[in-house]
Amino acid sequence: MRSALYLRPGGAIVVDNVSQAGPAGALRLFLSDHQHWSLFKLDANSPGIGFMPQVESSILLAPDGLELTSTPCKFQFFDIKRTQIDSIRLSVLRGHGGRIIATTNLYVMPLDLHITGIGAQSSVATIDHALQPSQMEGAVLRYYPPLRVAPLSPDHPVNVEIEISHVHDEDTVHLLVDADSPIVFAT
Repeated sequence: MRSALYLRPGGAIVVDNVSQAGPAGALRLFLSDHQHWSLFKLDANSPGIGFMPQVESSILLAPDGLELTSTPCKFQFFDIKRTQIDSIRLSVLRGHGGRIIATTNLYVMPLDLHITGIGAQSSVATIDHALQPSQMEGAVLRYYPPLRVAPLSPDHPVNVEIEISHVHDEDTVHLLVDADSPIVFAT
């Protein structure tokens, strides 16, 4: 099921041999851990997990966004043209409750670092943010103090790496964020 990490939103995964215990168990476990994915069936009333009766294959349909779970999801942005981040905003499509944990690394990695050995910088922070119902369309995570770097040269690219997870309990639903612009930076 690792192929789900590389699948575009709205895509599909075909799982074969679902009459066997291993593939069937993996499919059920995946669906229990990924609340926004769905099992495609030609007849919604047909028993089992096959997409049609007497077929040993299942089709998993990916949601229309990126599902945030307790396993961190990594986002990387290169040459972002800013040297400070005060906050990030998540474009939430669906889901509610729980906490967002985000570790953010704003860094400068000069292209000539391997020659000069100077200029690398990093500013790292972790936020543990409890979600309120009013934040469901756009959860804003603020950094105190803001993340800052000071490149030695204007041609040194500033990059960001963010690992985000959504910690939830039984009463909450995983967050589904917009795949086209999951994170917006603010200064």
